[in-house]
Amino acid sequence: MDRIDLVEQALRHPPDASGCSIPVFVLEPDATRARAATASGTLPDSPRVHLFTGPACVGDLADHFRTRLDCRLPTHVMASGRHTEALAREVAAALGAIVEMQSRAVQTCRARLEARWNQRTMAWWSERYAAINGGAPARVLVVTSRFSTFVQHAAADLVDAFAHLGHEARSLMEPDDFTSITPHLCLRTIDAFDPDLIVVINYPRAMHRELFPEGWPHVCWVQDAMPHQFAELPPPGPLDFIAGHLYDTPDAADALPAGARLPFPVPVSERKFHPTPVAPDVAGRFACDIAYVSHTSQTPDAFHREFAAHFDAARRPAFDICRARVEEAMSAWHLAVQHDALVEARTGLAAALNCAHDPRTCDLLWHQYIHPLSERLLRHQTLEWAAAIAGAHALDFRIYGNGWHQHPTLHPYAAGPLAHGDDLR
Repeated sequence: MDRIDLVEQALRHPPDASGCSIPVFVLEPDATRARAATASGTLPDSPRVHLFTGPACVGDLADHFRTRLDCRLPTHVMASGRHTEALAREVAAALGAIVEMQSRAVQTCRARLEARWNQRTMAWWSERYAAINGGAPARVLVVTSRFSTFVQHAAADLVDAFAHLGHEARSLMEPDDFTSITPHLCLRTIDAFDPDLIVVINYPRAMHRELFPEGWPHVCWVQDAMPHQFAELPPPGPLDFIAGHLYDTPDAADALPAGARLPFPVPVSERKFHPTPVAPDVAGRFACDIAYVSHTSQTPDAFHREFAAHFDAARRPAFDICRARVEEAMSAWHLAVQHDALVEARTGLAAALNCAHDPRTCDLLWHQYIHPLSERLLRHQTLEWAAAIAGAHALDFRIYGNGWHQHPTLHPYAAGPLAHGDDLR
């Protein structure tokens, strides 16, 4: 433990695209040194740090992962100095054995699922769904993510809705904050639960065939526009379906027959958001003159820079030009609807990016950049006006949601997030 800076460096590594933070496993054969580092505060106090000490530390690490094959396994081993190279090699060998164990478990589980799948024809599924339509309870697996509060709440309400209809519904989520959903976790769950329906919010099966085998009905429930929904994907199978907020543009739904598509507005739980009068103590806690609830605290400027950063430097000036056009259009929104001006901004940006004749890319630019930017400009300007009115008339103005305490101008009105349930209602 003579290179604590390596631990600190690893902890500075940002979460991956899914929001998962990388854990750090520290091994110190000398238990006395480990206790000293822990007592002195030298070792960072973080839930991401897992410490294994003593002569059996490598074996303890291996035992830790043998009982956690559902989790993502470490891929890098670092030695803190030449005197620890032998230990690092021992750790790498132990991890290699665990990776092989996990791989064999996945292969065995996949083979069982394929054997079951091969025994089930479309006629078998027709009979099964006839029984469900006749009143038999269905087994429904709803896949969610602990790294998205929106998806978590939507999935929880969906599970509750299925259960209220008499079905056996359960959710599947990452086991902790430090791992993504792995093939072992997904396949093992499908094998044990044998669902009649798998529902995944925003992702068709073609995006993750390693997680969701072909032999089970799969519904991609679309809640919001995401880039992969406008990309070319492998052709769907007969048990692939898409439902929810579908778009009148080329997207993942296009490859599916009409009978496999169900346009449906994004619903809310009428049991969670019921019309019962609010209790006086709760009403008093949230009493104010103006309230706004949203997680869209990122400023339009930060949103623009973050999106443009996905493109090479030579193309970013085109986004600056487009942003100016969108800002000009939104500044005149009170005079007339500016949809045509926004479409022209999209046309100019697509031409500058040499993709004017690619409808999927044009739709991606609209749904992922121009429309969100215009909406964010309008929202944040409206909040600035509300803040000015509140200040001029001594009104209590509160903004609920994540991140508003970091907003450059609206932070004085930040009131924190609301729990999804009665507080939000």
